[in-house]
Amino acid sequence: LGQRGATRLVDRAGLDLPEEMRPAHPNMNRQQHEPHAKCLKLIQAAMEDPAQAPKARKIYETIGVWLGYALGQYAESYEIDHVVILGRVSSGSGGQVILDKAQEVLKTEFPELAHVRFHTPDERFKRVGQC
Repeated sequence: LGQRGATRLVDRAGLDLPEEMRPAHPNMNRQQHEPHAKCLKLIQAAMEDPAQAPKARKIYETIGVWLGYALGQYAESYEIDHVVILGRVSSGSGGQVILDKAQEVLKTEFPELAHVRFHTPDERFKRVGQC
């Protein structure tokens, strides 16, 4: 659901990024976080470019769907009322797309979870993530 999830969706979304940022490139299949962080920055920049935004938006919508279904599954074991969203992938306009899509999934597929509230810290703190 984080930057690695976002970078794995680049090809499916149709974003035109450098070859070394494609999911199949060896650099993107290692333990290192730096290539994924660089790729995420380009995805975020694409969200602000009117020509690329529709493609980049698909990435964030997909992550939002994943989040909605993950919360539905977690709710089988935990009582969920509040969710704090962290991590750089939630920064910028794409972060709101994630939350909107997750809320849509909860309302549609898990109406008993429609009350769940998402909380987001300021942009600087979001980038700290789970560390």
